[in-house]
Amino acid sequence: KKEMARMQHSKDDLSMYSEFESLASDPVKLASIDFARETPLPPNTSPLPPQSRCYKRRVNLCGWKTSIWRFRRSTDTLAFTFLVLGVIFLILAFGLSAMITNLLKDGIASSLSIESKHTDSYDMWETQDLNSDNPVQYDIYMFDVVNSNDVMCNGPGGPYDPEYSECPGSIPELIERGPYSYIKAWRRFDVSWSDNGEKISYIEQDYYKFDKSRAGPGLEETDMLTMPSLAVNLVKNLLQQGAIDYGPDQIMFYAQNTANRYRNFAKNEHNNLNDHDIEKRAKSIERLGETVAGAMSSIPLHGDGWRLMLKMLLCAAPPAGPSQFHTRPMHDLYWGYWGDPLLSLLGTLISGATGEPFVSYLAGFATNYTTEADARRLSYGPTTVHTGKKIDNIHKYVNYMNMEYYYVCLSPDESTGDEATHQQAVCPQFQTEWTQEEAAANGYFPPWHDPTYVRISGHSDCNGFQPFRGEEYPGAGVPEEWKHENRNVFISDIYRSFPLKHMSTYEWRGVKLDRLQIRQQDMESANCSWAWPKDKCNIENARFDAWGPAGLLNMTTLSSGVEL
Repeated sequence: KKEMARMQHSKDDLSMYSEFESLASDPVKLASIDFARETPLPPNTSPLPPQSRCYKRRVNLCGWKTSIWRFRRSTDTLAFTFLVLGVIFLILAFGLSAMITNLLKDGIASSLSIESKHTDSYDMWETQDLNSDNPVQYDIYMFDVVNSNDVMCNGPGGPYDPEYSECPGSIPELIERGPYSYIKAWRRFDVSWSDNGEKISYIEQDYYKFDKSRAGPGLEETDMLTMPSLAVNLVKNLLQQGAIDYGPDQIMFYAQNTANRYRNFAKNEHNNLNDHDIEKRAKSIERLGETVAGAMSSIPLHGDGWRLMLKMLLCAAPPAGPSQFHTRPMHDLYWGYWGDPLLSLLGTLISGATGEPFVSYLAGFATNYTTEADARRLSYGPTTVHTGKKIDNIHKYVNYMNMEYYYVCLSPDESTGDEATHQQAVCPQFQTEWTQEEAAANGYFPPWHDPTYVRISGHSDCNGFQPFRGEEYPGAGVPEEWKHENRNVFISDIYRSFPLKHMSTYEWRGVKLDRLQIRQQDMESANCSWAWPKDKCNIENARFDAWGPAGLLNMTTLSSGVEL
């Protein structure tokens, strides 16, 4: 039958086909034929073509007629099937893992990108509310001075005690209080994209809520803590440097100016006062100025007159009295407060003498914005970061509030503030192209001695890093720090920029993750004297006034020269 099937491919000799057909019908005759014997082909017969392993077969695929190749023998079909399966498994063994890894990397990179409002991570980047399933925890520790009276000799036996003879003062004793725990939330608004989606600009409103469940036992944000007063130290600094003129002539000028302003104010606002009473009170202001000016002229202070003036101001601004310390709720000390006694006194004197506005608000270490309008008004300008469209730049700053290097508004325009409505005075928006001199003219100063100490541009905003960076260094023996070069962050809360170092590697759902941390040497004291072991100090940190224990923030330069 196989021979007959093969004969069908040759239509030239029908007689030969008939012969094989008769053989098929006579099994006995068919069995007696020796197929191995070579028998000449009949005359006029073409030789048969060699038999192939495959043949074409016409099939009907959903109404479409076509031909497909098939194997003649089932053993060939089975062998080919095993061959194909082997190739597939080989590809899976060596290629699937790499393909899945690449897909995973692309997915992670895409989820980190914020190049439009339609990306996976945009909503989470834009808003983090207080009730988030993944809250951002913000813990504060503060030092409480427990012997401020002994430091200032204000206790029994002090300079106001009749038995006082000598008081050398005491070294401040500090107790660390904390953690005062908060939940941090934010909203980013006024969002815009530039450079074809590679950069995003925004203004950020950060706000915080006290979290009693995580705070230290018994701690409340209303706890009263004693700390050095920034206001007192600032005024002392200004007096000592001569920034405030306290000479007799200037005091007389202030007194006369204040008296004249009182006369005008009383006549317009207090109709129940007669001219005699108004003039009597105005003269009292002038006589007070004459008395103070006379005392200043008669005492040989030899350049230390600022001490007397400072004590006079402190004695007139209770409740702290002549002390450089004050006691206030923890909330006020960290977030800022209105109605500082010394600033209120200065505001009264300056406004009365010059007519210039002056607010009593003392800024804290961080700002708890209440509204978007509040955040927009107090912001130095919009922040711009890379969106991650180019993954190697993801979440890197272009600038922070228009600043490539960090500045702080230390001298706001007092005319922009309002004591009655508790509206803080602000500096004009920072301009990227300003020089250091132009920034100072607009009230901005670097937190340390040189603005280049705190670089922002090119540093991470702490919202993310380029993923899979370590794989740029394949092979064993590569130091971990090489894998994380240039992973720099800017942390506005502590006015510093840092390179991060590798801490550990772990797996999360099959994905390797690196945990990074600030290097120890960047937080060490610059005090390499006998008081600090030399292997625990870093003289490079002198530029950040790091003379205390490791990690303690020195506010001397940051607070416009206040010695803290």
